[in-house]
Amino acid sequence: NRYNIGAYNRRFLADRWFVQGFGSFEGNDELGIDLRTTIGAAYGRFLRQDQKTDWAAYAGLAVTRENFSEQPTNESVEGVFGTQYWFFRYNAPEASLNATLNLFPSLTESGRVRSEAQMNARYEIVSDLFFQLSFYGSYDSEPGAGAESKSDYGVTTSLGYSF
Repeated sequence: NRYNIGAYNRRFLADRWFVQGFGSFEGNDELGIDLRTTIGAAYGRFLRQDQKTDWAAYAGLAVTRENFSEQPTNESVEGVFGTQYWFFRYNAPEASLNATLNLFPSLTESGRVRSEAQMNARYEIVSDLFFQLSFYGSYDSEPGAGAESKSDYGVTTSLGYSF
C-alpha cells in the first residue's frame, strides 16, 4: 500500500525567481512508513520558460516527522534540492509531460538521503481520447525497521476521454 497527498504554493518574484512552500502526507508499506509528514520552503528560479516548456530548479529546507511501523517516531531537518520540468502542447494532438525530482539529504541524521520522483505523460490519440503514462519512485537510504526495501516504484497506464 502507498498513498501520497501533497501541495505546494509558489510566489513569483522578479527575473524568473520564486519562493515556494510545500507540504505532504505519505504512507508506504514498502519503506515501512505508516505516516511521513513533511513541511518546507524553497527558493528557486525558472531556468527556461517559453510557449511550450517550463523548467525550474530550487533549494530549501524541510522538517519531517515519520511514524515507522516498528520503531519510535522520528523528526528531522532536511535540505531540499529539486527540479521540475513541464512540456505542454494545446493544439491537436494535445500532449503534456510533467516531471519532478526532489532530493532530501538529512541535516540531523548523518548519511541519510531520500529522493522522490514522479512523471506524468499524456497524449491525445484522437479528438478528446487520451493515453496517459505515470511513474513514481521513492528511495530512502535508511528506511524504517519494518521496510521491505530501500526503494519503491510503480508505473500506471490509463486511457481516458475528456469532455
